Amino acid sequence: MPTPTLKPAEFAALEAYRDWLCPAQVLDLPMLTGRVSQGSRNTSYELTAATPEGPARFVLRCRRPEQAPLGNSFDQEITALGLACAAGLAPGLVWYDLSTEVMVMEFACATDSDSAEPLAALAAAIHSLSADLPTMDLLQRLEYYCASAAQQGVSADLLIPSDDSGVCKVIDCLANGPQTFCHNDLTSGNVRSMRGGLVAIDWEYAALGSPYFDIAALCADRPALNADVFAAQVFGDALCSRLWQLARQVYSVMDWNWHWASGLTPEPAVDPKQLAAKRDQLLCNLAKLH
Repeated sequence: MPTPTLKPAEFAALEAYRDWLCPAQVLDLPMLTGRVSQGSRNTSYELTAATPEGPARFVLRCRRPEQAPLGNSFDQEITALGLACAAGLAPGLVWYDLSTEVMVMEFACATDSDSAEPLAALAAAIHSLSADLPTMDLLQRLEYYCASAAQQGVSADLLIPSDDSGVCKVIDCLANGPQTFCHNDLTSGNVRSMRGGLVAIDWEYAALGSPYFDIAALCADRPALNADVFAAQVFGDALCSRLWQLARQVYSVMDWNWHWASGLTPEPAVDPKQLAAKRDQLLCNLAKLH
């Protein structure tokens, strides 16, 4: 593939290599070896750099300014990421710039393993972190996704309204349950392998919140994982089955609006009537639970 052209702020991150906080000092200007991924808000590139210990790999992540932010502020992400790095739960953050929202991190390998034990250990360790972070307001975020999608021309008939009585009630139940440090986006693409263990990347949704919602996000795109068994493994005797079932439905609702806000369709290409029916089914599921 052709070598991508970096913007000035991104190239400035490479030029600052002498200031990178790495286990081994970077000796020369890092080389761009290709694009890693493009998410709803950010683009990431893989870097290789020479160190006294041999070549080292890094990831340069930069904001896509044309995309509306859907996560928390960049400085909140950096705060959460710093705590996770200190606990060995994220790749090392070696450099960042708050003004341009560019960061450089150690490289972590993708993993296709959905083994329950290491995933449960990662989630439990994240939930045990202590942090002075804002609380994730799920109702507010649901409305924000809805408004962002509407600005892109998505019909209200296809979106989940935050003022729906069933939505309000179940989210209130989660808000009145246990609150811990949460990643809130532990999907399969955001869990990686590093130094023999699992780490999480993309901490832009990290906040205080419901650990049940956090686990619902983790299980949502892992069909091989028995979600109920996994939740029991994570929470043990403290498991509240009702909160767990509520969280799974709330995550489905949040994910529905998030997809529209991201410019994506939450279901395979079908006609609007079928999408509206799916949306109504999500609301019906919530109403049955309350």
